[in-house]
Amino acid sequence: MYVDQGNYPLALKIAKSHAPHMVAELNNKYGNVANTYNMTGEDLYQSAQTWEEQRDYLKAIEIYLEVTPQNTQSEDVMTRAWERAIQIAANYDKDKYPRIVQIVCKRLIEIKKLETAAFLYEQVGQYQEAVTTYVQGREFEKAKQVAQMINNKELNTKLMDYITKEQRKYGASTGQANVMIETGDVAAAMEMLAQKNDWGQCLQLADKHGVEYLNKYLMRYVKITMQQGRFSETIQSLATYGMPIIQQNYPIYENLAIEIFVECDPKELKLLRQALFGFIQGLEAAHEIKSETGKKFLKFGIVAHLLNLRNQYAQDGIVKLHAQTCISLLRYCDLVRIDQLYLDAGRVAKKINQLGLAFVLLNRYLDIYEVIEDPDNNNGLGDGAEFQNSDLPSPYDVPMPEKNLINDKEKEEIRDWLLQLSVNQNQDPVLPTRQCDCGYQIYDASLRCFKCKQTWEPCIITGMPLLKNQTINCQSCGKGALKDAWNTYLQAYPTCPWCNKHAK
Repeated sequence: MYVDQGNYPLALKIAKSHAPHMVAELNNKYGNVANTYNMTGEDLYQSAQTWEEQRDYLKAIEIYLEVTPQNTQSEDVMTRAWERAIQIAANYDKDKYPRIVQIVCKRLIEIKKLETAAFLYEQVGQYQEAVTTYVQGREFEKAKQVAQMINNKELNTKLMDYITKEQRKYGASTGQANVMIETGDVAAAMEMLAQKNDWGQCLQLADKHGVEYLNKYLMRYVKITMQQGRFSETIQSLATYGMPIIQQNYPIYENLAIEIFVECDPKELKLLRQALFGFIQGLEAAHEIKSETGKKFLKFGIVAHLLNLRNQYAQDGIVKLHAQTCISLLRYCDLVRIDQLYLDAGRVAKKINQLGLAFVLLNRYLDIYEVIEDPDNNNGLGDGAEFQNSDLPSPYDVPMPEKNLINDKEKEEIRDWLLQLSVNQNQDPVLPTRQCDCGYQIYDASLRCFKCKQTWEPCIITGMPLLKNQTINCQSCGKGALKDAWNTYLQAYPTCPWCNKHAK
């Protein structure tokens, strides 16, 4: 009945169970009509198994190969049928074995079983086809391994070049820099990462492959972040990879330092100090430190250094060193926000009971406050006679902030305190002074005598001038500090603040 209906698979199945003597006859008929009936791949697979059982291996191979995407959607059925055809041919039809492998490999490629196809090519020694198929499947390392098995040097070289070329194309098209790096195309990989704005990986890669690459991509990143106002990212990169000693970069470094000094963000200041320290060492090695540019960046380095110390002392409650550093920083009000410096210095002077100094500084702060409120008030700063013998920049020569730091209430509290001090106490509202070797009285914190032009180096602990017989030097970097400040500092910290090496 099932034969009459053309249902050979079911008829064959029943015969295997209940009439084994009819299996051969049915399978022979089934095999002859397979192409004329709409048989599924599963049906064909079953028929091929029966031919195997009957030891008609050539027929089994033929039927196994009849399984195609046209009669089944099951990749599992297809791959099992084709692999079985290869296995039978390997054992019973060795002459046709390579040809059957080729047929199966082409079919595997069509259904995207590339690695399996490449492996089969490899097994029969068709290495060129194996390489091509592995490359098509993005298995570049396996392709290289196969290519290296070829004894023909010319073909080996040709295939290795082909693999490298395709691997680079794949890396470029997919944006995988690591793939391009594996092929040795490091320059293209870095450019790709830069184009993708993956600057972290780009700079890491550049750092590994030489200073030329690093300088190129580091400065490219620096310019981009600077233009976008992302100064924190800019200084982070320069602190990590260093400031290249390249003169055309110097204006960029200068602009960045000034931008950071404006805001005085503690994290950015710490990174700036780190970057400038390395840069200054580079200038010293290049014998540029005594040039005008060198002096400018040394000044930037000292300012960043003192600002960091100021923050550190404030955080750790070291009042005396904090006060001295705040007072020293006043000489750099051409770089750092002037109203902030005078407000901070005036408050700490008041805190350590240097009331005369506090009066002068806070009084000038109020003058600055009024000028910020009314920029057209050109006479608001007075003549500055009390600062005549100091190295503090004139407020007339310093750019003023656009907005004040404190509100009217806080301003009036400062004004009231100044008024009370002037009425109730016998304080001389002048800057403290010391006598220069030339006999001239100068501001106590000044680094320069305006009569004899003598200069002093700043203390690396406080920024105050290093005076004769009061100085001690770090044994590691040679930088000087006032003895009292050095001893106070070492009670809290174990390392030199300039070189960060253990201090004795």
